[in-house]
Amino acid sequence: MSMGWVEWLFPAWCAGCGRRDPAGLCAGCLAMASPAPQTPPPFGLDAWYAAFGYDGPVREAVARIKYRNARAPINLLVTHLDRAIPAGLPLDCVTWVPASLARRARRGFDHGELLARAWSRRRGVSARALLSRHDRVPQTGRGRADRLAGPRFAALGRIPRTVLIIDDVATTGATLRNAATALRSKGCERVIGATVARTLLKSPSPPSEKAEERGVAPTPRSQGAARTGNLRAAHRHPGPKRYLRAPARRRGREPRLGAPPARAGSVIRPAGKSPGGRADLPRFARRTPADGRSPGSYTASS
Repeated sequence: MSMGWVEWLFPAWCAGCGRRDPAGLCAGCLAMASPAPQTPPPFGLDAWYAAFGYDGPVREAVARIKYRNARAPINLLVTHLDRAIPAGLPLDCVTWVPASLARRARRGFDHGELLARAWSRRRGVSARALLSRHDRVPQTGRGRADRLAGPRFAALGRIPRTVLIIDDVATTGATLRNAATALRSKGCERVIGATVARTLLKSPSPPSEKAEERGVAPTPRSQGAARTGNLRAAHRHPGPKRYLRAPARRRGREPRLGAPPARAGSVIRPAGKSPGGRADLPRFARRTPADGRSPGSYTASS
């Protein structure tokens, strides 16, 4: 079947604007992609390369490859990843970060393997599975502390001297670090990491800018809190004060001093057992009467 019939039967759509595009990402949306942030490589890696920042249309394209088995954006993303990796880089083999066994069985493919084999065809470098994963919990959705621990890997077979590890996204770099540690434990001398995207670094904006975005002018109190480092108090919205009712006193205690007197014309009359019992009485009426009746048999009424 020719490619024309394949594109007609299974059309590809741009991950950014939704228009029909055979590459899976149109030129306009690709131009808006963020560059990869410059960060030092994780421990165990000699170098780390990335093509984009993980946001916008690139994030959607990676998600379609990873969760929907979309093959159209692979060639475009690998092309830009190839441009990020220096030409003539000496490599013996290229491998990938394997997905968990549960995810591979559920999806039927490994997106890291798709990216690694597509890149190896461009450079003419052999692609081999050199890592096995011993962690069933994926990195997606985990907190920073769990991400820093990273998954566990073991090296498979004979490991070459220089290996390139390819993955889709890196946040803390713990996955690449653990993969490089496993390869070096089997004699690998040089390990290089490459990811399609890298998570952008979050830079908190000043409190005054956040207040202006909400339409609230920064107050001297919020500015002072920001200077002292109490950002939580500085970001708090200066809304109206809320007057909360004081907590109710425990039953059986005497009313505190200064309790309001009974209203004029109020009388204490006996009554039957009410569902609320003494809770229906005001505090100033919860006293033992002179006739010896229990306080629960009286209510205040006007």
